[in-house]
Amino acid sequence: AMLRWLHAEPAKGENLYVAALYVMVNFLASRKFYMIAGPTMLWVGGCTPSAALLVLCYCLNCVVGCMLKSLLLTNASKKHKRTRYGTGRMHSWPSVAAVNATAIPFLLLRMQYGSQYVWDMDTWAQCTLSYTLGIAWLVLVSIARIRAGDSPADVQGGVVVGALTPRLMIALMDPLKDWLASGDWRSTETTSLLVVVAMVVALFPMPLRSNGEVFRDALACYHRTAVMLSFMLTFTAGTLMCTQAKGAMGAAPQDPVGGLYFALMRLAVGSFVTLATMLAVSKGMKRCMQKFLQCFSVPATAHQLLTLEQKQADEQQKGISRAMHRGCMEAVIVSRAAAFGLSVSFLAPVAFHLVGI
Repeated sequence: AMLRWLHAEPAKGENLYVAALYVMVNFLASRKFYMIAGPTMLWVGGCTPSAALLVLCYCLNCVVGCMLKSLLLTNASKKHKRTRYGTGRMHSWPSVAAVNATAIPFLLLRMQYGSQYVWDMDTWAQCTLSYTLGIAWLVLVSIARIRAGDSPADVQGGVVVGALTPRLMIALMDPLKDWLASGDWRSTETTSLLVVVAMVVALFPMPLRSNGEVFRDALACYHRTAVMLSFMLTFTAGTLMCTQAKGAMGAAPQDPVGGLYFALMRLAVGSFVTLATMLAVSKGMKRCMQKFLQCFSVPATAHQLLTLEQKQADEQQKGISRAMHRGCMEAVIVSRAAAFGLSVSFLAPVAFHLVGI
């Protein structure tokens, strides 16, 4: 019944447990899971520069994946469709799930074991096992994404892109860690981040259909990119402010009972602070946008009283009004993502410090 509710009914002759496994893997590789796992890692394990670097790597993967998806859209691109293994609203090159399944585990392994050869390590067995598990996870996610509707080329592209983005993060790893640990706003890293975000927003590819309209999938990619950039900026700002205020979180205590209580309390307080902040910011932005639309939107007129030229002008004005409404909706969603990033990295740690957990 749960698989049927998820639109993931097993095919004829397919094992029910195999279908459930692929549904679970697709969830663990989805944006929804990362939205849960990221704050949990930061709140329970401690908001260290290495953990913040993993979050920034995830943001970079999503932005690069969405830009490539939009850049390579054509009239022959796949349409939105519902599949057996999830809703799969947009299947195109590259698969962002495959990008993250490649980049994040292997960046984490590189941060853990460094660049030594395996035979030069004292913990060669542990390193070999860890990399084996990383490869197994990548293979499992790749198969699950193909079963969900991605083509093999989409998944291969995601693996290639996911193998390249960690190379950039590895080259910048030490400077970024030092920057996040210093809490310095007035640095070249801050300026570089703002310049990169501005370039992405200004130069985001917007391919057109043969009739001159922008692809709907390109607009969806731009929306996802704007949300991710908003989260990334406020998350980075919150990390720097938390470092400056010396309110960075420590790790959970080693005692199992105390550690469990510590983790549950942080998750409860952090979730409450985050949800309350997102709700307050969303409500405030909605009211501001409503005031804006009331001041600048044009009321509708009766068509039977208009001439042909007036009707054409009225239709043009309605199009502008619809665009304004969409822009206001985007502003609300982007502000909610910004509130989420600031809550995860700064407001929740401040609440932990005040509560004493």
